[in-house]
Amino acid sequence: LLIFLEGLAFFGYISIVWNDYNNCGCYVPILFISSVIPFILIIWGLLFSNELIVVIGFLFKISFFPFLWWFPYMSSFLNFFLFFVFGVINKAFPIFMLLINQIISFNVLFFVCIFSIGISLIYLSMSQNDLKVFFAWSSNVNYGWIILALSQSWINGSLYFLFYILVFSILLIFLNDSNLFLDQFNNSNFGEVILVMVVLITFLGLPPFFGFLYKYALLNSVVSFDYLNVSFFILVVLILLITLNSFLYINLLFKFNLLKAFFLEINPFFVILLIGGYLLVSISYVSF
Repeated sequence: LLIFLEGLAFFGYISIVWNDYNNCGCYVPILFISSVIPFILIIWGLLFSNELIVVIGFLFKISFFPFLWWFPYMSSFLNFFLFFVFGVINKAFPIFMLLINQIISFNVLFFVCIFSIGISLIYLSMSQNDLKVFFAWSSNVNYGWIILALSQSWINGSLYFLFYILVFSILLIFLNDSNLFLDQFNNSNFGEVILVMVVLITFLGLPPFFGFLYKYALLNSVVSFDYLNVSFFILVVLILLITLNSFLYINLLFKFNLLKAFFLEINPFFVILLIGGYLLVSISYVSF
């Protein structure tokens, strides 16, 4: 089943890349790195019954620690549709296979996710000009949270994954090759500004948006499930990563001038009501 699905996905990627014939030469190295190399590693590990090689193949395919850098560095060569295919869809199947077959312990997987999220956040802070590179690192961060959620609850993790695909798809619909950099959004219309702001705040993880619910559920699950008997330390690490993640997205919002545009366009009385309602909702979430 693994070989069949990987082969089917590979030929699907070839057909997608071939449709963009003019840039086909640029996509061949990406196709080779994202599909051929991981496939060879996985088959090699299966033939010689070496689980470590299989795990390395899966981690390479999803661009996770210690193979974090290949996708963000190649993302700028992709259009936004292929970015979605290779950066989101291409990672889904390996993640579920890695967890379903339990070929890696949750303790090891947890620390792989922590390193992936932490390193990706560092590079995220240094890549806030090129949107493709920024969202490539953001993809690693969000998939780290998704894997941690899946390791605790299949239902919560699967819902988080579907929700992430939906939100990211909406974002990419309004991104095109004419607005690849932050300053190009300054001339966007007000509707696009609001939509992008909502999507980024969702990724940021503030209430009442769904991103907050999944991070809150993840922190609760860590408290109830003691990784290596050091749950307090792990909880502190997760809180620090979530805080850094929130800071980077808030910084991006200000670079987009989204908050400035939002408050200039809307009546001040409505802004006061909005902030008051947000505080009430946040307090109700914490109380619950």
